[in-house]
Parts: sequence; structure tokens; C-alpha cells
Amino acid sequence: FPVTIANGTATGGAVVAVQAEKALLQDPRGHGCYYFPYWKDVNDNIVPQSAAVAGVALRRFNQEGFTQPPAGTEYPVYGVNTTTFEVTDIIQDILNPQDINCARVFYGDFGRVIYGARTLSPNPYVQYVSQRVVCNVLGRTLTDSLRSLVLSTVDGNGVTFNRVYVTAVGVCERIRLAGGLFGATR
Repeated sequence: FPVTIANGTATGGAVVAVQAEKALLQDPRGHGCYYFPYWKDVNDNIVPQSAAVAGVALRRFNQEGFTQPPAGTEYPVYGVNTTTFEVTDIIQDILNPQDINCARVFYGDFGRVIYGARTLSPNPYVQYVSQRVVCNVLGRTLTDSLRSLVLSTVDGNGVTFNRVYVTAVGVCERIRLAGGLFGATR
């Protein structure tokens, strides 16, 4: 290491460049992701992975639910031939723990796949895209469900508190039954 690839770029240099670029994109709330490298489509155009990630996310969420990551060998990317840089197992092993999601081309059974779904967040509760999606769904659903109670009068009998509690528990239970939250019974 470094190994020179076909276009003369040293593998070690490319990895260092990717790490440096990713360092510029830190997001403490975990809303962002970093994907490497770019795809080359069937017309040899260089395109970012973001469109492929969105497409895989929609396909997978529709088939398996919103708790699944927008990646994996079960959901190949169509319309692309290769990547602008070949990610090997060695490079994947270096980049994956650093929250750099890779596009991979596997010859044979799997094809072209997104091989990572990590966020840029240092928070372990939203380290993965699917965790971030669950948090977003939970937050938005609770906000929408509790909006009517915001200006409710707080009474001495606990009626408002009970309405908030029952609503929040119901929302969380629906998301838990969908596989988004795990508790003592799951």
C-alpha cells in the first residue's frame, strides 16, 4: 500500500483524498452521509451515488419497510456499469469504520451495489441511515399527533397529560410493531 491503479492514481492517495473530503462534511446531527466513489452510467457519464441511494431506499422501503437501510446486495443499482474507482475489500475495510459508504461492483451474483448506510453523526443512536429515518418518522409523527394538544389547558385532573401519554405510547407502539423500535418484548 499504496498500489497504483490503471489511471495512475495511487490507491493510498485516493483513500487519503476521500478521507480529507469526508472530514469537511461533518454533521453533528447526523443528517448527512458520504458516498464514494461516483458511478459511471451506461453512457459513460459520471454520476453521484445520491440518486441511486434514493432509488434503492424507495425500492427497499416499499418492499421491506422504512426500517431497512438503503443499501445491500439484495438491491442492485441499475443503469450503471462501473465506478470511477474500484473499491476492494481492503479499501472497504479502511473506509467503512470511518463512515464512508462505498459503491461496489461485484462480478457474478451481486452486480453493482451500495455497500454502506452510515451517517456522519458521532451519535451512536443515529449512526445508520435506517436509524435516522426511524427517528425522523417518530419525531414527525409525534409532532403531528400532539399538535392539537399544544394549547390545551392543563387541568388538575391529568386529562391533558393522559391524552399526551396515550398518544405518545400509541405512536411508539405502532413504530415498534413496524420493527423500528426494540423493547423488552422484541
